[in-house]
Amino acid sequence: ELWNERKYFNRGFWFELLAFLIYVVALTTWNILFKDSTLAIFGELWKDRITQIEVKSVENFWQLLQGPVLGLLVPDDIRFVNGSSYLSGNKLIHGIRLRQLRVQSLECRRHVVDVIYNITECYTSLSLSNVETSWVSSNGMTLSTIPDGIKQAFEFQTDAQTDEIIYAGNYGLYTGSGFVFDLKNHDQANLDIQSLRDNSWIDSKTRGVFIDCTFYNSNLAAWLVSR
Repeated sequence: ELWNERKYFNRGFWFELLAFLIYVVALTTWNILFKDSTLAIFGELWKDRITQIEVKSVENFWQLLQGPVLGLLVPDDIRFVNGSSYLSGNKLIHGIRLRQLRVQSLECRRHVVDVIYNITECYTSLSLSNVETSWVSSNGMTLSTIPDGIKQAFEFQTDAQTDEIIYAGNYGLYTGSGFVFDLKNHDQANLDIQSLRDNSWIDSKTRGVFIDCTFYNSNLAAWLVSR
């Protein structure tokens, strides 16, 4: 009798597993064959809009912020345009968040070149153990000279405060913490970005900057979350 119960249990288990696998395959096939092409266009138009500038230097980064990124804060409706295609009805939700991760400075190993050029501080790659949690500028600038309007960008926030998790990037792991600043109003953001630039928010200790924003398109009833 016990053997029969076990036999029926095994049959039930394999039947449910087979039914689940059939469901997964059917759902995946449906999504691939009948995917809404408009949603794909939504993503492509967004990509074309924000990747107009390839970031290879600090100067490129500020050009990206003051160009395509700032353009996402225009009032009311935002149109993503690519050739003859465009998509209207895009609403930016809660503005754009900038989050920077920085490394602590280390004492150089004092090679001959360091001695000749009086190089005393060096900056290594980012790791979970050397994240800077208190702003120390690489050019000697102090927080007392930072304007009040952007002082938040120079104050460290933990991952609990940012509500972010560890992110695996091309050059390692990036914690959810960092120095955070939110851009919400177009005109004010234009002034704030220039102020951040003037006060060297990006310097030799910067190891990563995340630009996060969320759009909702009412015509498609679709969300687009971008990083």
